[in-house]
Amino acid sequence: MLKKLAQLANEGLKKMYLQNQGIFCHRLVGKKLTKEGESLLYTLMVIIGLTKAEQKGLKPVFSPKELFNNVLSNFDIKDSLGFLGCALWAGALLQEKCIDELIEQSEKLLSKYETKKWQIPTMETAWLLCGVCEYLLKENNHKAILLGKKLFQILENAFKESSGLFCFTTKERRKNFIKKRINENLGSFASQIYPIMALSKCYQVLHDDRALKIAQFCADTICKFQGPLGQWWWIYNVKKGFVVEGYPVYSVHQDAMAFMGLLELQKSLGKPKYENYLKKGLEWMEGKNESKVRMYDEKNKIIWRAIQRQENPSFQETGPWGLGKKSYLKMQLASLLNSSIVKKIPLPDKYELLLESRPYHNGWILLAWSML
Repeated sequence: MLKKLAQLANEGLKKMYLQNQGIFCHRLVGKKLTKEGESLLYTLMVIIGLTKAEQKGLKPVFSPKELFNNVLSNFDIKDSLGFLGCALWAGALLQEKCIDELIEQSEKLLSKYETKKWQIPTMETAWLLCGVCEYLLKENNHKAILLGKKLFQILENAFKESSGLFCFTTKERRKNFIKKRINENLGSFASQIYPIMALSKCYQVLHDDRALKIAQFCADTICKFQGPLGQWWWIYNVKKGFVVEGYPVYSVHQDAMAFMGLLELQKSLGKPKYENYLKKGLEWMEGKNESKVRMYDEKNKIIWRAIQRQENPSFQETGPWGLGKKSYLKMQLASLLNSSIVKKIPLPDKYELLLESRPYHNGWILLAWSML
């Protein structure tokens, strides 16, 4: 099925491309698939996926190298760990000459975070570590090795051994108390799967057994929490180890990100430990889900974003972390109370298809397929 989705994802990128800017839009919305915004970050993720898929034999609808040149020539990315991480990742795959500069910018930005005692985001740290490791697979670079070790330490500090889960950010100073508690006591599926991938790659280049041990512990934990229909649930309490809120269930988790993290881990372990969990997650995409709807449209070359709760005034509107008001309140309480009693808070049990699609999803499907 992933091969079929990879072909669909490749073709579907045509609808998302912004000709004048030379990058991709932020999202397509509604049945009319209206383009909204633009996204440098999503373009970099598409480049990563297209490059890996091309290496496996797929003919990309856009040139990854041209897209990369468009990104670097038109945008300043030195103030975002996520942008730097994905730029380094893409640049390493394309064997671009800008790697030394990107490593230097990353070091400066991390020093800024540490000096100002800012919380360091786990997900973006993982992207940067993936980029560093991709480069180290090709070049034995001392600066890159030191940066990789530093990023590993940051992820290690964000990991809670009591639960086997990563929080949103490291513990540092933040004025907003509620956001600080959310960042330090909770984590999303993305906060787990990207570090799993990054630490698995880290083990392959730095040969640190701790990286593999943490990646496997976290993978086993999220697999333990997988839903009865194969859902990869969304928000976790990492201090006590329970699912705070499962919805939205995002398609990109089911058909791409779970594969990215768990396949990379299987590569490091040397055995196919998570195949059944991946298969079950993919079945959810085919219609074995809450809404009994297939999550992609082959005719229109679109992959729908999620199944979410019907709890918003306008059903397609979503708030922070894609949550409705009641779900977000539950999330805030879970971060403050750190008690599984919040699971008893009732939420709407009717679900709907989120009519939206984002380019990074296409990129990650291509990457996941290339890893099979």
